[in-house]
Amino acid sequence: MKHVFLILAHINLMQLMQMIAALQWGNRWFFVHIDKKSDMLRFVPTAVEFPSNVCMCDRQVDVKWGGFSMIEATVCLMNKLRDSGIYPDYVHLLSGQDFPLCSPKEFDHFFENNYGKNFVEYHTIPYKGWAGNGGWDRINYKWDMDSRERSKTQLEPCSFPAGIQPYGGSQWWSLTGECAEWFTGFCHSGELLYDFYRHTMIPDEMFFQTAILNSSFADTVVNDNLRYINWVDGPEYPRILTGEDFEKLICSGKFLARKFNIVKDETITSKLLAHIHNSTLRR
Repeated sequence: MKHVFLILAHINLMQLMQMIAALQWGNRWFFVHIDKKSDMLRFVPTAVEFPSNVCMCDRQVDVKWGGFSMIEATVCLMNKLRDSGIYPDYVHLLSGQDFPLCSPKEFDHFFENNYGKNFVEYHTIPYKGWAGNGGWDRINYKWDMDSRERSKTQLEPCSFPAGIQPYGGSQWWSLTGECAEWFTGFCHSGELLYDFYRHTMIPDEMFFQTAILNSSFADTVVNDNLRYINWVDGPEYPRILTGEDFEKLICSGKFLARKFNIVKDETITSKLLAHIHNSTLRR
């Protein structure tokens, strides 16, 4: 299996390198976008030598929470992959604070057995778990989250494109190479949905779901992004995972997890590496 990992990073360079090392195996490539305002850019690439299968995005986007800039950074990575001439079986969108929960062989085995399926978490909008009228406020007003936040009363109302069902869900996904390539042709100015989501709130949690579930790929989508993410326990949302979460992580049945921060807890990723190594030896 050929896997490509698209990585959105902004902090902890050593943690990013550790994650890439943990995912290295066989036919794998890594494309990394570093936030334009990140201190990491001072050390990459002059002070860090990545493996030859790691490609740095040559355009840096100033990513703002809740803004369309998150989509733009993701599209930069997808375009970089398209231009590379690499044709993967699967493309996985990660953050620089993710980490694997299984061995590379287990990872490959799963995707071999489920080849052709696209793994995206989704729900229809309105969704009772989202504030703002179940998420309607995110798309029924013209937001400009990349410049500044404004109260809803200051915003111009707008209408969602007719004939399209809006969806939302987790930003992170695993897509077939075919589906990822389709997105590169879909993500450009002049495309109806792409232009519409430019003026929504937190579009990274809606755009990809809405696009794929209103396309010919809809029947291939599995409502699971294969990631362990804790939005319940806090104190951060999502929770920063530590050694206290180890048992939940290894028993989750998921293949990847987030969010980790080695400044807060540097032991959890070491424990996960040991677990992956031991599970590989037992096979």
